[in-house]
Amino acid sequence: MNRKRAVTFLGVVCCLAILVGALGFMLTHQPAFYAQALDETVSAETRNEQSKAFVQSTLQLVDAIRYEERWSQEFHESAVNGWLADELPGKYAEWLPPGVSAPRVKFDDGVLLVAFHARKGMWHGVVSIQIRPWFPEPNELALEIQSTRVGLIPVPADELVNGLVSGLNAAGWTTRWKNAGKREILIVDLASPETVSSSGPHPVFETVELEPQLLRLSGQRAAPVAESAEPGRLTISPGQSGAR
Repeated sequence: MNRKRAVTFLGVVCCLAILVGALGFMLTHQPAFYAQALDETVSAETRNEQSKAFVQSTLQLVDAIRYEERWSQEFHESAVNGWLADELPGKYAEWLPPGVSAPRVKFDDGVLLVAFHARKGMWHGVVSIQIRPWFPEPNELALEIQSTRVGLIPVPADELVNGLVSGLNAAGWTTRWKNAGKREILIVDLASPETVSSSGPHPVFETVELEPQLLRLSGQRAAPVAESAEPGRLTISPGQSGAR
């Protein structure tokens, strides 16, 4: 009887050890793209060049918005990740929520993958989010949260995205949540009240396209708001919208 109890006890201990180990693996699992993006064999010079490429693309977009009637700008995945690795930690660390570090992205067909290290108390692991972005209306960015995971374990989207929403709201962006069946969609208004009420042309973001390793933003400069238009709304000539 004692032998049976000892065998049973050892069996229970082994099962618990396996469960704890499996849970630990599931919580600390890193997506393949994230592990690759964190590759420390990439030289500092390469990271710096990638970061400069992202800054250059951003400046080109700003100039195009200012001076061109229609514009389209591409951002390469390697350039974005280079900036996240090279510039963000040293110069813009305050942009990250508490406990968040080493964010990286992956561009795929129609979807954006985001992953980062998160730490809360004694726990730490990798959080990953899959997002499908599009513009249902000009300057109205929809972010469909397709999945949110801590390691391999699915978690509710609002538990991970609320920090991002708070940051956007604090920075002056207008956001709201929209439910579409089982999908959670975050709507971000990219048109500030100051821009809409100005007498000059306004930048209007119309499309966002995602391909493997490439993100493309397109839009136009809209005509000034007509005096008879409702306050806070853009007047766009027919055939110019291009939103999808």
